Amino acid sequence: MSKRIKILKETPTSGCRYIKTKVPWQPDKFIQFSHAQNFVDAIDFKKDERITAIVNGSFILGDMIEAFLTKYQIATKKMTIATLSYSMENVNSLKNLIDSGYIDKLNIICSDYFHNHKKKVIIPYTYYMLDNENGNFQLAVERTHIKVFLFETKLKGSKFVIQGSGNFRTNANLEQFTMEINPQAYDFYDDYFNDIIQRYKTIDTSQTYGKDHWKEIVENIEKEKAKQKKKKPTQQRLVKEYLIDEDIF
Repeated sequence: MSKRIKILKETPTSGCRYIKTKVPWQPDKFIQFSHAQNFVDAIDFKKDERITAIVNGSFILGDMIEAFLTKYQIATKKMTIATLSYSMENVNSLKNLIDSGYIDKLNIICSDYFHNHKKKVIIPYTYYMLDNENGNFQLAVERTHIKVFLFETKLKGSKFVIQGSGNFRTNANLEQFTMEINPQAYDFYDDYFNDIIQRYKTIDTSQTYGKDHWKEIVENIEKEKAKQKKKKPTQQRLVKEYLIDEDIF
């Protein structure tokens, strides 16, 4: 029988070589939009520049994308989000961007693990909020751990790639990501994601769209939303007729 190693002492002064880990405490609820907004306010994005960032558990990547698009008044032809998981508040943010004219077409690719665990509330809520008669939303489910976010601007066709360790929603971990305009990387990911979406899409756009079939689940969705801490709604910002830097976007 192997000898058990004595570990997990509080300090090295106790005569043990191995020290008990000290996980820093973080509050259960995080400030959401403000941290992402502060990040976007601090950067001055240039066309040939790559931004690399390390962020903490207060940072929500979905909020950063909303803040970035609204700061620079960027309307996008298509956005594709590949993530293991996302939140109901992410869905609300994307709905706001679609209704405000910032996103023409939206694809989300999530993991089957997330889909199976959230199929009673968040997944139906996603369909309820983002699916529409125009057929410009698709949700695909695959065994994936990819975290890549793509969008192409309408005015200049600039192809943005954001990739890193974090999901679209917040968590209590340090995360990193890079953000850049990179047509080659965009096309590489876009080609692969299009194949995933075609194979594993969950919305049959050939079928008639209607809200009537949601009546049975809307009540459960509303109950779940009521459990969440109320968040001040993001002010809806309509896309203007000009951009801050037309050479970039």
